[in-house]
Amino acid sequence: PPILTQKDIIIGHDNSQKAFQQYKLAFGKIFTDSFRHRATKQDVEIFAEAMDAQDYERLKALNPYLAGYDLEITQLKNLLVPPQLAPLHLEYINLVIAQKEVIRKLRDAGADVVGATVTIAQYGTIQQRVSGLGQKFEDEYQKIGLP
Repeated sequence: PPILTQKDIIIGHDNSQKAFQQYKLAFGKIFTDSFRHRATKQDVEIFAEAMDAQDYERLKALNPYLAGYDLEITQLKNLLVPPQLAPLHLEYINLVIAQKEVIRKLRDAGADVVGATVTIAQYGTIQQRVSGLGQKFEDEYQKIGLP
């Protein structure tokens, strides 16, 4: 998937605690809002059930997930980011783009079952990276004194 650079995001000039707090709240809202477009099942669960049943029509249930990723990417690109958090923010958006691409490939598994099955391994790797990145964000918040 395309890799965004710092010119693709809005980087502010303020590294104050207030700027971090505003960013953290806005980021959390974007994350929550993007999940409202997704079903109650995990995306990989939908994929596994469709594959077990050999019913590729079930994979259309992944479309709301793709819409959620699109919304999240757009909103994150337009979020004012404190300079100190810009590298983490950018890394997160690029991981969301990669995750969206994985889900798109899973949704299209009917056309390429082998490719989709191989793609599922990428999903796990991306999830691990997102989890590690979450800890890096928390570390930065703690450095500036945010809970």
